[in-house]
Amino acid sequence: MSEMMRGYHFVREDRKLRDGQKLRVGKVYRLPPGAKPMLRKQGYRASADVLDALGHAPGPILCRVELRGTIIHGTDKAVATECKVLSARDVTRELHEFALWCAERALKGERKAGREPDPRSWAALKIKRAWLDGRATDRELAAAYWAARSAAVSARNSAGRSAAVSAAHSTAPSAADSVAHSAAAWVRSAAYWAARSATVSTERKAQSRKLRRLLAGETVRRGGPLGTKTSDR
Repeated sequence: MSEMMRGYHFVREDRKLRDGQKLRVGKVYRLPPGAKPMLRKQGYRASADVLDALGHAPGPILCRVELRGTIIHGTDKAVATECKVLSARDVTRELHEFALWCAERALKGERKAGREPDPRSWAALKIKRAWLDGRATDRELAAAYWAARSAAVSARNSAGRSAAVSAAHSTAPSAADSVAHSAAAWVRSAAYWAARSATVSTERKAQSRKLRRLLAGETVRRGGPLGTKTSDR
């Protein structure tokens, strides 16, 4: 009996898997005969929730995949002996937008709590949006990033520091292949900030909803078929 699970997985901008194989939609990838999937060690991975997949992203190419064969399930991902790629697309722009949304949410949370964020954090987000629209240069973006980092260092409390760090993280990448790392790093920062201002689960749900809306063109869903494990004989 073999299992089957559909989910999401990110790959690098060059569309190569971690083992160096070229990504091809429709292809079924298999571990060598006798090899067993092991979490964090070997196997083809996927997450039922796209936000979980982002936490392991090496790059901005989002794939819908179908895991087959022997599958080992972890907390936020699964690994398998076989993987079929159902679709793939570059979501660089969407990830930039997601990071900005997260950072703005964090800064607004600080403002609501009566702690006005450093102006450098707000300015960094403004420059990043201008950069996305072609109205700011890479040099201007880099300067905004370092200013936002300085604001994080200057923050007087941990919640404010986390919000400022999120602003810096959302501004950091200018190369497409680094954007997924930045967004994933922000998610971790946001979880810490949320734990001090609300609850981690509440913040995570909001992030998941927003990310799914941004990636709606990829028909990203939560639960249902994507989270369902089936078996075939």
